[in-house]
Amino acid sequence: MFPLTLDRRCWISSVVSTAGRTLLVASAIVLLILGVSGCNVVAMRRDRFISQLEDAGLEQRVLELGEDQVHTWVGGSGRPVVLIHGFGASTLWQWRPQAMELVREHRVIMPNLLWFGRSRSTRADYSIDHQVAAVIATMDALDVGEADIVGMSYGGFVAYELACAHPERVRRLVMVDSPGRAYTDADHQALLDRFHSENIAQVMLPVDADGVRILLNLAYEDPPWSPNWALRQTQVVMYTNNREEQAALLNQLLEDRNVIRARTNSVQAPALVIWGEHDPVFPVALGERLAQSLNARFEVIPAARHFGNDEHPEEFNEILLGFLDGPAPANSPAPAQPTGEAASEE
Repeated sequence: MFPLTLDRRCWISSVVSTAGRTLLVASAIVLLILGVSGCNVVAMRRDRFISQLEDAGLEQRVLELGEDQVHTWVGGSGRPVVLIHGFGASTLWQWRPQAMELVREHRVIMPNLLWFGRSRSTRADYSIDHQVAAVIATMDALDVGEADIVGMSYGGFVAYELACAHPERVRRLVMVDSPGRAYTDADHQALLDRFHSENIAQVMLPVDADGVRILLNLAYEDPPWSPNWALRQTQVVMYTNNREEQAALLNQLLEDRNVIRARTNSVQAPALVIWGEHDPVFPVALGERLAQSLNARFEVIPAARHFGNDEHPEEFNEILLGFLDGPAPANSPAPAQPTGEAASEE
């Protein structure tokens, strides 16, 4: 769901992860120099991530798809895997540890959803169905028929509806900290109560350094330390463009959620659900409920919150690859569950 500033393995997080006094002092001095000199460490980190993906064999493409323009990363060969990101600046910040591993033996497609990164649309349709159509059009443009679909947070809602509407395009489905149709009105009210907010967009689209720090604490069990000036840079680089459109995406998803839950189509592909043990956005009980509704394998990443794939990439990748590359799962999707509000309160 989050692009989330400086990743756990970058030099800035060494301030908190290293006990040595010398390194602590040296890192603080470097940060001070960068801050005083006006260097944008977030832009520097972004450029480094781009270089890492390019070195791994992925390239950027911009696809003109009628009213939609989709900016995507693509690379590798083998069975296709589509990685669908959550809320934040772009897919670059969310799936890099997985893309660099998957590209060794798979064809990786990592699109930016509409109004993220450089993806745009001239049609003011902020529905999940529009996002699904854009992902399908991207697959078509890249000559991808059937693929493994992996969705995180907001991207999980897209992945779920894609799997329901286009079962012939989905070999296996992976839902990462995203409840799909298991999300109820009661769940949403509980989320607002936890965050002391009347609108989730106020949390997911921060306007200042304090807001970015809140996102870091939601995303990481052990948040990377960042000074206020770096958090301000993060807000400018990641949360300035397309703010109105991204807020509209969240509002439309919430407005449509009961209509979507009432749909009679269902996931046909074998599914895996992966969840952070201490996810404060979508608590682990939601993951359990989703996995039960899909008759899916359920895996919990210990000591993780909403961004467990980045905080614990090795453990996450082992689970993901074991499912995608392993034998056909014994589980099969369960029949569609009741979608009335009475059922949602279980």
